[in-house]
Amino acid sequence: MRGSVALLIVLALAACRQDAATSPAAETSSPAERRTPSPAPNALPAPTPTENSEEVQVESLLGVWRVVAVLPGAAAAFKTDDPRIVGALMDVYSDKLSWSYQASGEFSPTDLCLGPVSGVIANPEIADEVRAELGPARRRFGTEAGGLSRPHHWLCGDGGSWGDEAEFQVVGRDRLAMRWPGGLTLVLERIRRASGEPPPLPPTGAFEKR
Repeated sequence: MRGSVALLIVLALAACRQDAATSPAAETSSPAERRTPSPAPNALPAPTPTENSEEVQVESLLGVWRVVAVLPGAAAAFKTDDPRIVGALMDVYSDKLSWSYQASGEFSPTDLCLGPVSGVIANPEIADEVRAELGPARRRFGTEAGGLSRPHHWLCGDGGSWGDEAEFQVVGRDRLAMRWPGGLTLVLERIRRASGEPPPLPPTGAFEKR
């Protein structure tokens, strides 16, 4: 009796081994394939461009700047590259900052800044907020090597105002991105340079000659 039971156990074990050897999973799966795949690494964020440490002087910004792009926020009343804004001209001179041309009546700011000064934003939280808001403009147009400034804002030393200080970053030799009230980011390109030097005086006695 014991011999019969032992024989049955041996036959059952042999049958189990044969079934395992001939099963599809055993034929097609390897130990490497049966392992749980490790998750793909997260994509690394784009590196933050290096900013110049120097303060941007107004003298380096003098001239006429044209709005070439508009990047609106979610609640803005304007659309991307809105023709009602694109083409507006901002004049930067040592004595004043003003809009000399407005592309439409829908965008007609009356801001006038006398004795403009460009100052570095000292508050790191506000500076990071400006970087984040101007990020889409930087990514769209890129930045020239060595041409990205720290976040700045406009101050009016002799009175007036400019877009609630209108924070900005210079992103190239003749290009800057600037926040504007109403949830807007304006990208401006300089189309004409201006000198900070006063025009030369006429020679002495020139007006006395007849």
